[in-house]
Amino acid sequence: MPTHLRISTSHAEGATVVHVGGEVDMASAPELEAAVTAAVELDGAGASAESTAAAPRREDPTGHELILDLRAVTFLASAGLKELLKGARLAANRRLRMRVIASDCVLRVVEVAAIPPTTLAVVPATTWRAPAVEP
Repeated sequence: MPTHLRISTSHAEGATVVHVGGEVDMASAPELEAAVTAAVELDGAGASAESTAAAPRREDPTGHELILDLRAVTFLASAGLKELLKGARLAANRRLRMRVIASDCVLRVVEVAAIPPTTLAVVPATTWRAPAVEP
């Protein structure tokens, strides 16, 4: 069954940006999981789970981070929220900073679920300034 989800990846000012648009529901959540996992694995390739378990979270001086741009997401089901939380945990294990740029519907789901900012760093789309795209 085709899903109504669009995912692309770009690089901008030391960040990997995963752009997501459409509806993230039970049918499309695996696509989101695959994209986030691939981005984390690519960006956190130098760190293993064993080496990062006791290590403090990396504050990368280059400012490299993973940004999930969800400004074009029109629906986020609990299955999608679960994948965002799994991605945040995976990124933290790789000592990689991850931020979610959220549309209003994503913000509502995160707020209703009472997800603390220490678990999932969410920035409202209205306050986000996108980094410049690298050539």
